[in-house]
Amino acid sequence: MGLNNIYSKLFDYKIFHHYFLDDGIEVYDPISGPTTERLTENQKLYDLGDFLSIAPSAATQVKLKNWKAKFVLSKDGFSVFIKSLVTPNPGTPPPEFIRKPFLEFNESLDLFFDFIVKIEDRYFENYTDIDLNRERILFLSNQEPLPAEVVLAEDPYPITKDTTLPINYHHLTDFVGTPDPIDIDGSNINSAERQGIFAIIRIHLTDELDITHLYEIVSTNPDVIDLPTVVPAFELIFENRHTFWRYPTANRDILFIYEESNSPALLPLTKNGHLEIIGGSGQNTRSYPNPDAKLIIEEPTESGIFYSEVFMNEVT
Repeated sequence: MGLNNIYSKLFDYKIFHHYFLDDGIEVYDPISGPTTERLTENQKLYDLGDFLSIAPSAATQVKLKNWKAKFVLSKDGFSVFIKSLVTPNPGTPPPEFIRKPFLEFNESLDLFFDFIVKIEDRYFENYTDIDLNRERILFLSNQEPLPAEVVLAEDPYPITKDTTLPINYHHLTDFVGTPDPIDIDGSNINSAERQGIFAIIRIHLTDELDITHLYEIVSTNPDVIDLPTVVPAFELIFENRHTFWRYPTANRDILFIYEESNSPALLPLTKNGHLEIIGGSGQNTRSYPNPDAKLIIEEPTESGIFYSEVFMNEVT
């Protein structure tokens, strides 16, 4: 006998940011989790709402309702749950169960969910190792979207400049790779959702790389589709920016630049933790404070080279 009105997890999507999770030079590992008390405390305090907002698009909200599914936001990501029929698996001892979507899936079903991501912290670009493209929206998906002109050729409804959406596409598993710039049909993303948009996360039932599908085909009956035994999980990891640390006076005289082996060295920007920075010699030896993420400067003659600055009083 099946159990109705049970919501099973369709997938998990986790978002980690090393700026918030690392502790100085101690690095948080999203796979193994925290290894020290300070990293454990950072994990407890972590809340992606401090820097990003995530919500299903208006079109996806309709889909979720029609498919009897729910969007659930957490401090480190979000999940989608779907109404399912749960029955004991006759071939295994309890408590193993078979989970079937209440409304049946099939392999030809072109179902996807869009989630709109916006930046909520104005210093996000300062502490994140990312080169934002103001002309194109970051687009993360498990299927490469069709170009707008292809959709136009197959769709009787015209795609106009107002609905075309310029994106930089990454597969969900390759965020650090080189993006593919594509102009897609964005008619399912409304004008309000486009305001201040940073990224779109689009999850299809089927993964084009055959890595993670949101369903399982029953080997004994290919016409029967279950929900996966292991809940599909995706993750997005933001690296924290590393900068050169420079200590000028109000007159722009440089008192000190952090060095290793007599050369300027990069150090990580983190919200938590403290690095002991000692500079100078003899009577002029002093401890220098750690910079925050509010002030970073890109060298005008060295693209991609960033300095964090802390203004200091003259050494007396």
